[in-house]
Amino acid sequence: GTFYQEQFLERAHEMDAEEGDVDKVKEQMERDGTLQKQFEFSPANGNVAFASATVGWAFRVEDFAGLISQKLGMKAEGLALAMWPPDGKDAYFNPKTRAVSRKDETGKGVPMFVQFILNQVWAVYDSLLSSDEERTLKIVDSLGLQVPPRELSNRNREEALRSVMMR
Repeated sequence: GTFYQEQFLERAHEMDAEEGDVDKVKEQMERDGTLQKQFEFSPANGNVAFASATVGWAFRVEDFAGLISQKLGMKAEGLALAMWPPDGKDAYFNPKTRAVSRKDETGKGVPMFVQFILNQVWAVYDSLLSSDEERTLKIVDSLGLQVPPRELSNRNREEALRSVMMR
C-alpha cells in the first residue's frame, strides 16, 4: 500500500538512488531486514503493548525495563532486549551472579519476561484482589510507584488495582 511505497521511496532517497537503482534499493532493504521489520509486530520492535481493557492499563516491555533497570544495575535498553530477545530465544537472569544467559544454568529459571514482568503483574493482582495491604505496599514500593494510600485502600479492589497498574 501507500505506507510501503512511502517507506520505500524514503529509503531510496536516503541511499541517493538514481531512478534505475530501484531494484538495488529493494535488494538492500531485503538484505538488511528493513522490508520485513517495518511490517512485523513484536515486543522486540517496541510496537506491541500488553493490555487489559477491563482494568484499564497497558505496558510495553520497555516500560518495565525502565522501572527495574536501576535496581539491577543494567541499562534499560539492554534489559528490554534481554526480556524479549529479537531472535525469540529466551534469556535468563541469575540473581546470584547478576548475569544474563541464554541457558537456564540453574534448571529452575524462568525466562526474563516471566520473571520480571508477568510475575510482577500477577503479584500485583494477587495482593490487591486478596486485600493483602502489606504485600501490596511492598510490591508498589519495590517498583518505585507513587500511589496515594487512599487509592490503595479503596474498598473497590478493582479500582485499587487500576490505580496501581495505570502507573
